[in-house]
Amino acid sequence: MPALSDVIASEGELINWRHHLHAHPELAYDETITADFIAARLHEMGLDVHRGLGGTGVVGTLRSGNAGDTIGIRADIDALPIHEANEKLGYRSRHDGKMHACGHDGHTVMALGAAKYLAQTRKFRGTVHFVFQPAEEGGAGAAAMIKDGLFKLFPMSALFALHNRPGLARGKFGIRAGYGSSATSRFEIEVQGRDAHAAMPQQGVDGLMVGAKMVDAILMIAARTINPNDMMGIAITDFRSGIGWGIIPGAASLKGAFRSYKPEVQAATEAALRRAVEGIASAYGAQMKLTVTPGYPSLRNDKTLAAFAAETAVEIFGADNVDGDCPPSLASEDFSYYCEHVKCAYGWIGNGDGPEGCTVHNAHYDFNDRILSNGASYFARLVERSLPADAS
Repeated sequence: MPALSDVIASEGELINWRHHLHAHPELAYDETITADFIAARLHEMGLDVHRGLGGTGVVGTLRSGNAGDTIGIRADIDALPIHEANEKLGYRSRHDGKMHACGHDGHTVMALGAAKYLAQTRKFRGTVHFVFQPAEEGGAGAAAMIKDGLFKLFPMSALFALHNRPGLARGKFGIRAGYGSSATSRFEIEVQGRDAHAAMPQQGVDGLMVGAKMVDAILMIAARTINPNDMMGIAITDFRSGIGWGIIPGAASLKGAFRSYKPEVQAATEAALRRAVEGIASAYGAQMKLTVTPGYPSLRNDKTLAAFAAETAVEIFGADNVDGDCPPSLASEDFSYYCEHVKCAYGWIGNGDGPEGCTVHNAHYDFNDRILSNGASYFARLVERSLPADAS
């Protein structure tokens, strides 16, 4: 079964919705116009609409029949603080410095497309909650919605989500049981030595040199401290030091992040990081401060639900296009918070390869409109198969 014919018939409308959202991006917890748009579409479809969870979150509820199970479909709705470089797009961002550079506009429309189809066809028996979540991009909107009572107000036995994946060909789908994305922690290091004239280095403590030594040691943690079987990534993403040509700077600052799937690997990495930077600072007579800020936990798909999702995807994408054991990602995703409360299945839909494969969080990225129908159909079939109309 390819994309559902009724969904394909609405494809033009779905594209228009996506272009509207792309043109009006809003950042974490400021998604008021976006939430208004989502709520209006859900009201038009006849869903019950609840607003305000997690600040700007929206939940649309659709029921069919008098009983049955309850499941959820989640989409993220926020944009990124990036200035869009797609100057020729007729629907490029109207808000300077804000951009849907991760495809959340497409995720939202795929969920809306599934809701529209299901509201029209009612080929299921039970209840489905469409969860439109704010602040995925670093704001932990999932945790905020849970704190505001998402699962108490809208109990569900399973929750499904999709994310587009550039580099994966259009028409492909991937999911895996167990770890699907990593936990992440950010770190910041402040080095304080003592400025000195470049001609008299013995009078100072070279903060730039100390910071450079730290960079080398930090990047060796993955290679020489962590078990190679435990995938871990660590990166320095910001290094600042220096005040002029003739001064050896005493101060330096470094920022970065480390990622892995297992909590014990995250803890071991933090311990190794602390040992390395404290030892280097001490060796050269500098003072230092290390601040580690934990981010999202790792995402774990339920084994049975992941298999069910893969089976459902086969109907839409075809058996040759579905990878039920796709490689995990070291990117982090706050859908992981939901996985701590309910069985979850989070999959990947190909956004395109080659020229279509521009990575997310890039000023030239754009969601691929040609995958909207497949994504919406996948969500719709998850509901129909999870909540069969003929269930007794």
